[in-house]
Amino acid sequence: MRALRIVTAVTAAGVLAIGIPSTAATAAGCTYTYDSDGFPKWSGCSTTVAPGKFGPLKMGTTSVASAKSSNYLAYNKFCSRWDGVQAGPDWKRTSAKVVWWRGGTKTTKGLRPKDSLARARQLYPDLKKTRFIANEYVAGEGWQVYSTKSKSGWLDIYRYNTGDRRNNNFFAVRGPSVKKPQGFAQDGC
Repeated sequence: MRALRIVTAVTAAGVLAIGIPSTAATAAGCTYTYDSDGFPKWSGCSTTVAPGKFGPLKMGTTSVASAKSSNYLAYNKFCSRWDGVQAGPDWKRTSAKVVWWRGGTKTTKGLRPKDSLARARQLYPDLKKTRFIANEYVAGEGWQVYSTKSKSGWLDIYRYNTGDRRNNNFFAVRGPSVKKPQGFAQDGC
């Protein structure tokens, strides 16, 4: 028997409760399948970021169980770990809460990873240089991190220091309790 989810709608006549199979909500939102190697491949997931937020996930507030049930985390069969949408292994938790996530296609203000630093500063005037993370494989190269904060947490913009914005720049978000930008995996499993 499939589990039912109760959806409540307020109408002019009062409150209406309708049973909907739980798979209906998943089909319309974030879903994943596995490729031939056992890596999860996602579709339909919101990847818009804001300080402390990745899609519907709120850093420091969203539980790991909730991230799993909304399909933002999937078990990577090849690497034997939990991977996140766009993040792969690059997400962190404290206790049972998600507190850091790497990724995002754009911010709520319209900034994209490949946009210039001048545009980032225009949209986020309090953006500050906060850390440098070296590229483990290329001496002298790496990511300069610029950060901005709101009451919900941090938005970190990782900018590759050679000016190659096409593939090397990205976002990360963190909860208020995570005081500095985080390093990330620079290889596979």
